[in-house]
Amino acid sequence: MVKRIIMCLMVGFMAVVLAGASFAAVSPFINVQGKLTPPPKADSGQTYGTVSMAFTITSPTITGSWTQTKDISVDATTGIFNAAIGDSPSLLASNILNNGDAVLNISLSYQDASSNNIGPISIDESLNSAPYALRADAASVTYGNLTYPNVSAALDNLFGAVYPASSSLQVNPNQGEKGVSTPLTLSWTVSNFTPTSQKIDGVERTSPWDTSVSDTTTFNLVASDTSGHTASASATITFYHRIFWGITNTVTLSSLSGGQLGSKAGSYPFSPTAENSYMYFAFPDTLGSTASFTYLGAEDGGWVKQQNTINYNGYNYIVYVHSPVIGNFTYTVN
Repeated sequence: MVKRIIMCLMVGFMAVVLAGASFAAVSPFINVQGKLTPPPKADSGQTYGTVSMAFTITSPTITGSWTQTKDISVDATTGIFNAAIGDSPSLLASNILNNGDAVLNISLSYQDASSNNIGPISIDESLNSAPYALRADAASVTYGNLTYPNVSAALDNLFGAVYPASSSLQVNPNQGEKGVSTPLTLSWTVSNFTPTSQKIDGVERTSPWDTSVSDTTTFNLVASDTSGHTASASATITFYHRIFWGITNTVTLSSLSGGQLGSKAGSYPFSPTAENSYMYFAFPDTLGSTASFTYLGAEDGGWVKQQNTINYNGYNYIVYVHSPVIGNFTYTVN
C-alpha cells in the first residue's frame, strides 16, 4: 500500500554561476525529488528499482500542456528518487510556465518488494516561483516595475553593485566670460552597458554635442537601456567676469583690453618702467563699488577711483588708477 509521495522541487537554474561579467546559460532541468512508501522491488542484481513516471505540467490560464515520461531509478531500500525533467521535449521552449500558475502532475505504477501492484498513483504539486527562472531565454521578464529582455539581464541589473553602470560627462571649455555667448562641446561615455537612450537635460543627444550658453550652466546626462540599466553624470561651465589690470600712460581710461577671468579679490603684479606709467585696475560694479589695495601689509592710498565707469560687455566697470611710479609691485586687492 502506498502511504505517500513526498515531493520537493528544485531548479537547475540554481547551478548557474558567474562567467566574467555575465551569467552562464540556464539549465533546462527541474529537479524533482521524492520518496515512495513502500519502496519498489529491486531490479535483478541491483539496489534500485526502475519505475516509469509520467510528468505533466499544465496551467489553468494557458492552453496545452507539457509532458515527459522517464524511467526513474528508485532506491529499493529507502524509496528515495531523484528525477531531472525538462529536456525532452524542451521545457524552455514551452510557454507553460509563463503565467506563474503551473501545476506539476506525476503519475506512476510499480511493484513493491512482495510483487504487489502499487497504483496507478497521481499527485499534483503547484510549482512555486523558483522554476520560472527557466524562463531566462523568454522574450521578456518583468521584475518590479522594470521589464528585462531575459533573466540574465535582470540579474546583471540586480548585481549592479558588482558590475556598476557608469557614465562620465565633460564640457569644453568649462569656463566662460559673463556677457559673452560661449560655444562649447559636450562629450560623454557610458560604461558596462550599451545605452538605447542618452538624454541631456531630458532631450535625446548624441556625443559629442555642440551648443552655446552665456551664463553658468550645469548639464545633466541620463543614459539608459531596455534592461533597466541607468547611469547619470553632470558637468558645469562656470562664467566669470573679466578683471583688468596693467600699465597705462594716461590717467583716464576710455576702453579696456586683456585681463583674465576670475574674482576681484587676489594678488596682482605690476611693473611700471617709465615716469608716466600709471597702474590701473578695473572690475564690474556687480562685484562691489570699491576696492582696497594692500602692498607689503599696508594699504596704499595712491589708488584713486575714477569718476566715470567704462561699459564692457554690458557691464559697468569701475576703474582705479595709481599715480606714476617705477618698480615691481604686487598688490593684494579686496
